[in-house]
Amino acid sequence: MAWKWTLARKISLLFLVVFAVFAAQEAFYVLPTFKSRLFERRQAENRAVVEVAFGVLEHFAALESSGKVSRVQAQAAAKEAIRSLRYEDKNYFWINDLEPRMIMHPTRPELDGKPLGEVRDPSGKAYFVTFAEVARKSGQGFVEYEFMKPQTGKVVPKISFVKLFPAWGWVLGSGVYLDDVEAEGWKMASMLGVGILAALVLGGAGFRALLRGINASVKEVHEGIERIADGKLTHRFKAQGEDELAGMAGNLNGLAGRLQDDFRGILRASESTAAGATQLNTTSHEQLKASEEVAQGAQTL
Repeated sequence: MAWKWTLARKISLLFLVVFAVFAAQEAFYVLPTFKSRLFERRQAENRAVVEVAFGVLEHFAALESSGKVSRVQAQAAAKEAIRSLRYEDKNYFWINDLEPRMIMHPTRPELDGKPLGEVRDPSGKAYFVTFAEVARKSGQGFVEYEFMKPQTGKVVPKISFVKLFPAWGWVLGSGVYLDDVEAEGWKMASMLGVGILAALVLGGAGFRALLRGINASVKEVHEGIERIADGKLTHRFKAQGEDELAGMAGNLNGLAGRLQDDFRGILRASESTAAGATQLNTTSHEQLKASEEVAQGAQTL
C-alpha cells in the first residue's frame, strides 16, 4: 500500500523533523560545549594553583638574590615548602629539572634525584620527558597523559600544568584527574536525555490532541463540500472557535447560503418561464381554434 501524504502525516513529519533537529543540537552542540567548558575550567584551576606555588619559588629565589641565604639553603627551603603544599585534599606539587631528573616528589621521595626519562604512563607516554620539552620550548604548558588514581585504583586521564623556573632550571608542576569531567559529562547527557524524553512525551501528547482537532475539522469540511456538491445546499459547517478552520467554515457557510439563494432565484425564474410558455401555448391554441371557426364560416357562405 502506497504511503499517502495526508495533511496529518505531513504535520507529523514536520514535528519529528523539528524534534530531531532539537535532539541533534543537544547531542552535538550543547553536550560537547558543556564538556569543553568544564575541561577549560579544570585547566584554569590547575594553572592557578601552580602559579600560586610558583610564587613560593620566587620568594626563596629573592632571598638568595638578596644575599640572606645561599642557593643551597634557598633551594632546600623551597623544596620543603612545596612538599607540604596541598589543595583539594590530596593534590600536590612536584619539581623536576630539564634532564629530566626528579628534584622533589612529596608522595614518592624514593624518586628524588633519580632520572625520569623511562617513566611512562600505561599507554607508553614518557610524560616527564614531555614536561621537560614543554618547559624548555614554551616555558609553561599543559600535558595530557594517563595515571592511576589512588582513590579508585583505576587508570584515568590526567592533565598537568608545568612551569619553568629559569633561575634554578626547575620545572614546577601539578596535575588533576579528568575522570570527573567525564562523569559530569555523562551526568549532563543523562539530564539532557531525560529532558528530551519528557519533551517528546509531553509534546507528542499535545501534538496528538491538536492533530485530532485538525483532522476532525478537515474531515467535516471535506464531507460538507461533498454534500454541497451532491446538491444538499442546506448543509451548514460547524464554525467553532476563532482559528483559520473556523473562519473557513464560516466562509463556506456563506458560500452555501449564496448558492442556495442563487438556485432559488433560478428555480423561480424557471417556474415563471414555464408558466409563460403554458399561457402562450393556451393563447396559441385559442387563436388556432378561432381561425378554424372563421374558416368553417367562410365555407358555409
